[in-house]
Amino acid sequence: MDNMINTPHNSVDNKNIADKESMHYKKAVNRTRKKVKLIRHLIIFLIINTVLAIINNVTTTQNQWWLWVALIWGIILIIHLIRVMFSNLGDKLLQQEMAKLGIKNGEQTLQQLSLFDESSVKMEQKEGKLKITFMTKCQKKKNNY
Repeated sequence: MDNMINTPHNSVDNKNIADKESMHYKKAVNRTRKKVKLIRHLIIFLIINTVLAIINNVTTTQNQWWLWVALIWGIILIIHLIRVMFSNLGDKLLQQEMAKLGIKNGEQTLQQLSLFDESSVKMEQKEGKLKITFMTKCQKKKNNY
């Protein structure tokens, strides 16, 4: 790794890696913030409803109105919990689908598709344009006979 020459191609790869790491860092920070907000919401829920229960039981014991507040707020808290816990579900499902299709980091690996191998990809550059030709293993065998 130390003897790697820093070519423009390598610097582009390093920039892409840094961009991906930055993107993952931002997602991690965002998820952490959502979890902290959920914990804060839970603590406020417990404190406020405890105070309301005390006030209700000191003033009257016949009508437990604070339970309605706790019930409605509890439903809202459960919705908040579900949103936080499943907020990255779409990302996970996307990663699973990409893994099934042999896609890594947004780029498709031809070797994992099993239709192509390294020698079945032909690249030519003519008049400043890059032409890439793919040949499946079946086509390659057919041309070899």
